[in-house]
Amino acid sequence: MESLAQLQKTVMQGIAEMMCDKEKMESLKAYIDELQQEDFADDSEMMSEEEQEQLMEDIRQGLREVKLMREGKMEKHYLRELIDEL
Repeated sequence: MESLAQLQKTVMQGIAEMMCDKEKMESLKAYIDELQQEDFADDSEMMSEEEQEQLMEDIRQGLREVKLMREGKMEKHYLRELIDEL
């Protein structure tokens, strides 16, 4: 089973690859909106405040990197390359 940190990294990499596709981003936003509306019956499934802050920072960092890639200031990395490295 993946650790939370590894899962976050994998999700952020997938999101970064979709950033230039408006249709995929709209679908992702709709899915996130649905997830946020779900009622979690088991508190053990909820992230701690520290984990939430870490996730938000990871998202911010990912978005900063996407911006740099779009500006040509950072090399693009594709999910297939990362998977091949693992």
